[in-house]
Amino acid sequence: MAAAENAPHHRWNFACAAVNGVIFHIFFAVFNPATVVPAFVGALTANPVWVAVAGQLDAICWPLPQLFAASRVLHLRRKLPFYRATAVARGGVVAALAALPFVLAPGPGLLVGFLVAYGALHFAGGLAGPPFMDVVGKTISSRGRGVLFTVRRFGGGVLAVLTGILFVGPVLRALPFPTSYGILFAVAAAFSALALLAMSLSREPEGEAVAERHSFLQTVEAGFALLRSDANYRRFVTSRVFICLSRLGVPFYIGLAMWKLGLGAPAAGPFLAALMAGTVASNLLWGYLSSRRGNRLLVRGGALLTILPPLLYFLSARAEWGGVFLFYGLFFLVGFGWSGAEFGNINYVIDIAPGDLRPVYVGFNNTVSGLATLAAIGGGFILKYSSYDVLYGLAVALAVLSLWFTRRLLEPRDAGVTPSLVVGGARTS
Repeated sequence: MAAAENAPHHRWNFACAAVNGVIFHIFFAVFNPATVVPAFVGALTANPVWVAVAGQLDAICWPLPQLFAASRVLHLRRKLPFYRATAVARGGVVAALAALPFVLAPGPGLLVGFLVAYGALHFAGGLAGPPFMDVVGKTISSRGRGVLFTVRRFGGGVLAVLTGILFVGPVLRALPFPTSYGILFAVAAAFSALALLAMSLSREPEGEAVAERHSFLQTVEAGFALLRSDANYRRFVTSRVFICLSRLGVPFYIGLAMWKLGLGAPAAGPFLAALMAGTVASNLLWGYLSSRRGNRLLVRGGALLTILPPLLYFLSARAEWGGVFLFYGLFFLVGFGWSGAEFGNINYVIDIAPGDLRPVYVGFNNTVSGLATLAAIGGGFILKYSSYDVLYGLAVALAVLSLWFTRRLLEPRDAGVTPSLVVGGARTS
């Protein structure tokens, strides 16, 4: 890879991507799939399956369309126009999402409307994934990306903690349901628009591309060919599948905490702050390790830390002391491990991808992860027909499997070799 720091408009693009990430964390705080969203859906229905769907929708709908998006941009030397088109679509959907609590009364209509709009929002965001990654990958080096994502996650995480403490909790306490959530969603929509604008202002140089346009099916075939030809990528994707499956219990932590501790909906604010504090606290560590040691260590560390929250559930379920502090610790660890896993995932896949095939590497990995997360909705059925112990015992086992498949991952900075791949009949490397 060429020295990305010397690419045209490097500093401007770094600033755009950093501002985009920092501001977008306010949106993510309000629409957090481990706290606010499950609390909102839980106020509309007692069925744990719907809570599971809501808590996993972002992780399902964001990755699933990425292979399709990759097929649309694989032949383009500039991908940013595609990103801008998705930004317009996302702006419209998030505005509609914010309006729902004001125009629909609590009940099945609001539940279905929210789930459809929330899923559509993340689906549109998923379409933006490959072009976003390509712009970042072609303009910022592997070490520079460690700094970039540290800035995005640390700065955004601080804002998210403040959002949980100073905004989410007070609004939920002061206003009736569902108006309180409507206010939260409207403010989040405004910040998401600013974040999308910031990234859309990037200045993209021409990059590598495959020679011909490829259909969606050809791109799918290319992804499977990559799995067959690249054992390291195969191990990485397998680990991602298990780590996504292991999160099947995350949407139920907030309901469990409120039930065990006798807390109401405003508790979503402090627990959100604890989760984002874990993200903030971890980001300086992950950024340092990414820059100094490489991203393989982040992938392994994120998988290891994903084991801890369900283990802490078993401790909290049997402890007669400090219940609220154990739950604060649980949410802190969810944020800490989640941050490492996602930080490592984003940077590792960019590291191992050749420039012309980066959309395939990124899109196929994320689409497979989305399908795995779709299966994680089964956590709702497990809880409906079994128990929390079974749910979180399975979560521990799946997280251990994820860690197992990371043990032989290569560090891309040391390997120095990228496999070739047949795409649409033409071999590229």
